[in-house]
Amino acid sequence: MFNAGGKTTEHYQEQNIMFSSDFESGNLEIVSRKKQNDYDLYMKPDTNTKNHFQWFYFKTNIKRARKSVKFTIKNFIKVTMLYSKGLKPYCRSLKNPDFHEFRQVEGDVRFYEDTDTGYYCLEFSHIFELDDD
Repeated sequence: MFNAGGKTTEHYQEQNIMFSSDFESGNLEIVSRKKQNDYDLYMKPDTNTKNHFQWFYFKTNIKRARKSVKFTIKNFIKVTMLYSKGLKPYCRSLKNPDFHEFRQVEGDVRFYEDTDTGYYCLEFSHIFELDDD
């Protein structure tokens, strides 16, 4: 369920992009657009934890491709995440035959502390290569 401006929905959609975690193990809870092609994401905590999570799993669909979209996951609690050691998130495409298997995102990945909130953030970008993918 997404909290989009106070409204809870199963999908978050704007003009060119849709987010969803309406599937087994999907844990995206809140999507907030900072500016065009730049989104803050908040994950649901893992079951039987003290409000932290170790992983994230969501899907996106973009109508018009060849755009880079920046994602910032804003609510990590643990500083000891492997992202702080250089691990990059994985993604895949259901439409691009060269990208059906999961692979690490290309480009820079940042894992840092948000000094305003005390949470740790994971920031990465993904280039969508095909329309409606």
